Amino acid sequence: MAAFPGFDLTNVSIIRLLARALSLYAAGNHRNSNNDALRSFDDVQRATFRRILGEMERDQAFGELVRELLRRQHQSDQTVVQFAGDLLRHGEGAHTAQLTQPTPGPILEPSSDDFRKRLEASYLEYLDSKLPEKAKGPVEESDSDTEPDFDYDGEDDPNLAMPVMHDDCEVIWDPTKMHRFPAVPGVPDPSFYKIVIHLRKRAVNGVGSRDKVPSIKFDYLEDHKEPTWEISSPSLYKLNQWRNQIFRNYLGNKRATRGPYLVSEQKLIIELLKQQLEDPHRVRSAPLWGRLANEYNRRLSEKIQSKGSRLVQEGVKKMPVLDYDRSAPWRSKGAIKNIIGKPSWKDLINPILEAAVERRARYERERRPSDSPSPPHSKDEKEILNPKPGPISKEESKAIADQRRRARSQEKLGKGRMAVESTREDGGDEKESLEEEESPKKKQKFGSRKDGDKEKRGPQRRD
Repeated sequence: MAAFPGFDLTNVSIIRLLARALSLYAAGNHRNSNNDALRSFDDVQRATFRRILGEMERDQAFGELVRELLRRQHQSDQTVVQFAGDLLRHGEGAHTAQLTQPTPGPILEPSSDDFRKRLEASYLEYLDSKLPEKAKGPVEESDSDTEPDFDYDGEDDPNLAMPVMHDDCEVIWDPTKMHRFPAVPGVPDPSFYKIVIHLRKRAVNGVGSRDKVPSIKFDYLEDHKEPTWEISSPSLYKLNQWRNQIFRNYLGNKRATRGPYLVSEQKLIIELLKQQLEDPHRVRSAPLWGRLANEYNRRLSEKIQSKGSRLVQEGVKKMPVLDYDRSAPWRSKGAIKNIIGKPSWKDLINPILEAAVERRARYERERRPSDSPSPPHSKDEKEILNPKPGPISKEESKAIADQRRRARSQEKLGKGRMAVESTREDGGDEKESLEEEESPKKKQKFGSRKDGDKEKRGPQRRD
């Protein structure tokens, strides 16, 4: 459609996809890793999505139309298309065929002389510069880039009964009929209270019965009160924990869990930030995140991070360290942008970012009209995706856990042996030292007796 490039607002599936992306974004999910709808957009749809966000802030009437569509997104197809039509008519009745561009944010690196391109580049960078302040999710990760998609850091409910699935059964999962998305604040949906895990007989080597077996059903309201759907609702957070616990048990994680950050990784990110923002030949106010993430992953590719390496963690008395050898985790640009907003990183990162903005502002103040024209806007690199994005299997996870358990046992056993040997050596040394101390005393004692006898007997007579 002309007003919304990339989105056909007469197509119910496209409308629901756009509404889902906006709902998750409004709930604080600004990254591809925690906004599945945003992750599925192409470049044209992403540009339109950002313009929609800007138009919502600029135009109150437009913002109300979007919010009404979000409230109706789970109703019938006819209702969804009807409200999307109102949005479409508003867009087509605007001054131009495209949505009005919002006012750009901070001063950025010089771009081309084409005003429209400069404005769009500025706004995209402006949104990115605000991202670390907005993305306030659970610590990874807890990116943290810590945390599987839609996983919550709270403890599992020990009272939740998880029926054991027999080895000859497998899960039938149809995402068109049931999803594993989290409940979104402000968008009540009773369908989140129930989960049905459909099963069927597993075929052996492609041969055998695939008959359906009784499904496993869960109802949140049987053991919990109905949650409130306000923003930052603790009861809604518990609902998402409950759902995630079930899906994780029967379907596994959405993707591989990232390990915690090491101090060496933190130093590398700081080094790469300084390379971009303190470049004497280029004045930037914001880093190129795609380039940074690509260089980070290139440097750590196939590197082994050794046991005992220091972790980035605050608030603990004992220095936290890595307790096993691991391959360096793949870090996406979204994960890096998220982690630098954490408390243990801000004091190190913020001065670098603030100095870059001030450097850019000083450059603009001191620049004269007679100076040479601005150089072209340097484009960010396309992010290289993780070659192994999928979650590890349960067998691999169990093998890793067993390996770590054996390593800990060997370490404890080794420490015990060293302590015993040390005790024995100390005991032997003490015995020898005691004997050495007693020897001169005995000699001195015996010697004094002989001298005393001589004195008592007096001088001997000579015949």
